[in-house]
Amino acid sequence: MTGSPTTSRVRATSPDRLSPIPPGDAASAPETALPVSTPDNPSSSSNPDPAAVLPPADSRFQERTDLVHSALTGSLLATAGGFLDAFTYTAHGHVFANAMTGNVILLGVSCVSHNWHTGLRHLPPIAAFLCGICSARGIHLYAERRGLRFPYLAVLLLELATLGVLSLLPQATRDFWITTSIAFAASVQVATFRQVNGHGYSSTFTTGNLRTLGEAIFDWIFAERKPETLRRVEDFAMICGAFFFGALLGAIVTPHMGNRALWVDMAFLFAVAVRLAWQNRRDAEAS
Repeated sequence: MTGSPTTSRVRATSPDRLSPIPPGDAASAPETALPVSTPDNPSSSSNPDPAAVLPPADSRFQERTDLVHSALTGSLLATAGGFLDAFTYTAHGHVFANAMTGNVILLGVSCVSHNWHTGLRHLPPIAAFLCGICSARGIHLYAERRGLRFPYLAVLLLELATLGVLSLLPQATRDFWITTSIAFAASVQVATFRQVNGHGYSSTFTTGNLRTLGEAIFDWIFAERKPETLRRVEDFAMICGAFFFGALLGAIVTPHMGNRALWVDMAFLFAVAVRLAWQNRRDAEAS
């Protein structure tokens, strides 16, 4: 209308740019509704929250890409753990270098029977195990302070280097050096790899894994038939079976290969290292 006041109106040229309309063009300017933010329509705000327009994270995709805590990684490590126990027990003084329960019990029995020579040989693996736990914790603490996301590969390389040196020692090497070094390597592994698909587990001994498997089977049969419960049964059945397979393989190979049998164990650890290196590279490319 020509008789309307000459107050400037606004023409919407783009969602975020506005230009004034000359008074003479006011009658011909289209009425453009500007977006208004309301409680019922938060997406129409001129300054939307960036998080509101992003799609939600796909937890299933994240779970698939987390190779560190996958059942396959846990099974490979459990195979290596079972192999090491069979290796030390078969060829180096009937000592379990991975699980300290047996060493603590045998140490106590030897002390009561005053068999000090036999008892003292169980003490070094216990001390080496504690040193390995502290070393693994130190690696993780350093990684946290330096902003490193995946210290797992560094732990595996340390374990591989330790076993590689032991595999080159002559068979006449004292059991003390073999068992204490393997106890150190095993403790570094068990202190670092603790979960499989959100559940705690151990890759170097199987008592806790058997407990979790038994509970999951009972829950699946009598309590709740949920997919999560069935998956827990499958994961821990796989891990317990892998540990048994590693012990069986170690008992077969060690008498024929001696210390070189550790190369077989290193192959399983190397497979895990390759998987983790691939994940690190993919994450670096994504960032």
